[in-house]
Amino acid sequence: MIKIRRLSLNKFTLFLLIVGCIAFSDIDAICVGAQLLAVAVATLTQLNRKVLPKYLFNTLVWVGVFSLLCICSGLWARSNNVTVLSTSIAFVQAGCILLSVLVLCQTEEMYDVFSKICIVSGIILCIRFIVTVPTSQWGNIRTSMTSGIFANNVTAMDLAYNALLVIWITFIKYKHSIKTQVLSILLTIGFMFVVLMMGTKKGILIFGIGVIIFYLSQSKNFLKSILRVAIVIVAVYLAYWVLLDVPLIYQAIGNRVELMIGGMLGETTDGSTRTRLLFIENALEVFKSNPIFGVGIDGFRYENHYQFTYSHNNYTELLANLGITGLVLYYSIFVVYLKKSLLTIRNNALPFAILAAMLVTDWSAVSYSSESKVIWMALLMLPVIFNELKIEDST
Repeated sequence: MIKIRRLSLNKFTLFLLIVGCIAFSDIDAICVGAQLLAVAVATLTQLNRKVLPKYLFNTLVWVGVFSLLCICSGLWARSNNVTVLSTSIAFVQAGCILLSVLVLCQTEEMYDVFSKICIVSGIILCIRFIVTVPTSQWGNIRTSMTSGIFANNVTAMDLAYNALLVIWITFIKYKHSIKTQVLSILLTIGFMFVVLMMGTKKGILIFGIGVIIFYLSQSKNFLKSILRVAIVIVAVYLAYWVLLDVPLIYQAIGNRVELMIGGMLGETTDGSTRTRLLFIENALEVFKSNPIFGVGIDGFRYENHYQFTYSHNNYTELLANLGITGLVLYYSIFVVYLKKSLLTIRNNALPFAILAAMLVTDWSAVSYSSESKVIWMALLMLPVIFNELKIEDST
């Protein structure tokens, strides 16, 4: 009976944590409250188990060492102020979420519960979008809203990861009935429709990367599948080129398509892409002047010659703020799981798909302290961990 109660408490805690971080990340009372409860329950759960698994210990060390580096960077930061501490705390929060999920999901049954809660969180997020965002702002949120959860790239990325999760569970992992598959297709369309209406390229990129990896991992003839994917990409590019570069077609429909896509993908007249490239170039210059330890966590915004903001690139942000030390330390855990997920891609392509999407989108987003990113990290880590434990048990 105690075991059942504890399991129910873990499920309830996990539900609050995931829903809080994904669907209500803009409401601190819900989000932070759920995080504190999760840390408390996870700590008690792990103390009760007594044995600390190796993967959990390694993750704890990773979170601890990187957090320590962030905090200590205040000693050499050029602008040592409250942002050093607040940014360090933000990563600690993210690390605690990751550790809590890993503790609460130490069985495959709980992992399945975890996956379903992520999808429910995405549904709640879509409902919030439909209820709170006027239809007049759909497709133009990036320019019509200056704040709020739906003006945030992270929210669209969360929905894209959820869309991949639905496809994986329904069509690859379990191969559900036709009725369930149809419902899943509709749900996926719903997720991606909101992504489009939020006007962000990152969500589309995540979904595209994931679907291609799923397709290739299930293919019996890998080279033919690569060729098919390449043909589709070339065909789409040629069609887009014809729309934009053939004057007659451009005047007829090309200009309308360009405006529609530009609105949905958040392209504005301010040349945001060019501006971000300038940020990246500036961040690399800062890194060259401080290659080992950087200018301190969140310090690049004080060195940015163009705007008082971060570099909009996780790699260059880490290089500028914490030098090569911080970059290598932060991505060390990704390198480990990249290798492991590649070895199991035939049986389970979800971990590699999520990881690949993360590594690509980190080029255009600063994500090292994102609370929801570590939820997707746990989603990719746990299947790899379970596979390794099975191998160890069989030997």
